[in-house]
Amino acid sequence: MTKSTQNHTTGTASTDPNVQYAYEDGSGGADLDANYVRRNSVTYPGPSTRRKVYYHYTDSTAANESNWTAQEKIG
Repeated sequence: MTKSTQNHTTGTASTDPNVQYAYEDGSGGADLDANYVRRNSVTYPGPSTRRKVYYHYTDSTAANESNWTAQEKIG
């Protein structure tokens, strides 16, 4: 799913507020063992400006886990 639109009174139209989803494709590049598609970001509608939330994936076995930022811990 790349886009979700809702309208509570009529059918949806292209002008209705929507949430958009972006994904990262890990099936190519140097790491040929990668075989995933995972969410990269979500963009939410707003009253004047859309808000984008990024996902950050970190190796959970990293030795420096105590130094991770809050964003990395949420991922």
